[in-house]
Amino acid sequence: MTTVSYTTTNIMKLRVGGTKTSSSSMTNRMYSIWFKNFTYEAPVTLPIKLSAFNAILNNSSKRVDLSWTTEYEKNVSHFVVERSIDGVNYSDAGMIFAYGNTTDSKNYSMYDNISNQQASVIYYRLRSVDIDGKNELSNIRVIRIGKGNESNVSILTYPNPVTNDLRITIPANWQNKKIVYEVFSANGQVAKRVETGNSSQTESINISNLAPGYYIVKVTCNNEMAQQRIVKQ
Repeated sequence: MTTVSYTTTNIMKLRVGGTKTSSSSMTNRMYSIWFKNFTYEAPVTLPIKLSAFNAILNNSSKRVDLSWTTEYEKNVSHFVVERSIDGVNYSDAGMIFAYGNTTDSKNYSMYDNISNQQASVIYYRLRSVDIDGKNELSNIRVIRIGKGNESNVSILTYPNPVTNDLRITIPANWQNKKIVYEVFSANGQVAKRVETGNSSQTESINISNLAPGYYIVKVTCNNEMAQQRIVKQ
């Protein structure tokens, strides 16, 4: 008799051959395969499902309005909005306690005062923390602060080089307007075109289907235009 034990195994294939020479119960047992002690562990689910995280520049109030929505929560303690001026080093901008346990959609909001902010670009991300101290980070949102003495409009694209999703941050005064995003190949052909009727300050465009190489991103709002070169990996 051979006994084999498997753990953390999802699929097991057996190939068995033999010849039965007797009708005794001993022979039946000799050429039988027995399974026992199967256990099943339920899949681990995340304690929270974040369906939205937005950052919108409020120029008149010199602040950034931040909001997010959860579809459900399980043992969630609180949320921390983190801020960065270089996209690498983050500090806490604010904290809000979570509902904790709910299967209903919940909305949260806060604002970040930037009246004394000297940086032209601010990065925001949301950290969700559960009661055990485990945490999860959201996607990054980028706010571009326009300066009053700027004579030319410009856009910010990241990451660059890019593989899948390209994020484009437009000037604050273009926000909530009709914006046309175009990606041109090296030979001048339009490789991607996206039009929005009520654009947020940062939009994401998926360019995963484009071939690797150099491209020009052109963004147009009414009679104003800005462009930047990117590298698709």
